[in-house]
Amino acid sequence: MKELGIRIKRARSNKGYTLQETADLAGFSKSLLSKIENGKVTPPISTLYKIATVLESTVTELLEEPSNKQDIVTFELDKLKNMLVPTERGYSYVPIAANFYSKKLQPFYYEVRREEFIEKVLQHDGEEFIYILEGEAQCSIGTSTYIVKSGEGLYFKSSIPHKITPVTEIIKYFNIFAYE
Repeated sequence: MKELGIRIKRARSNKGYTLQETADLAGFSKSLLSKIENGKVTPPISTLYKIATVLESTVTELLEEPSNKQDIVTFELDKLKNMLVPTERGYSYVPIAANFYSKKLQPFYYEVRREEFIEKVLQHDGEEFIYILEGEAQCSIGTSTYIVKSGEGLYFKSSIPHKITPVTEIIKYFNIFAYE
């Protein structure tokens, strides 16, 4: 994740922001941002979203610097599984279509293990689509709760507080964010 930290630091410097200014605008500590920039901490997507918003970037642009911009990107699920990045919150993820630069959709593949997962309520601008590939999840969106099984999905405004909790030992799913 050292490359992620380098890209964040570069984007921050390009905006002319200090560590403290960026951390304040994103709503977390200067210490956390420093650890991320120095590759000591792998941040969850929700933290990357806050950083990307402050730096007028996207999560995918921070995660992967595309080597060549493409209009069409193909992927294989088996190859995505080999590229998973673990987080301290008990889930792993990989961005999809990083080479599709300046995209409006931010697609990710996730794997979450129930015994390692640290639950967190999320809320951010935009819309979100979740499709469960394997396992079963409890999805709480606002005051509603849904049990979503393999082959099922949800689409919702991500400005509504939401969380995804594994019901089975492991869940594997696609999550696509569209920011406003």
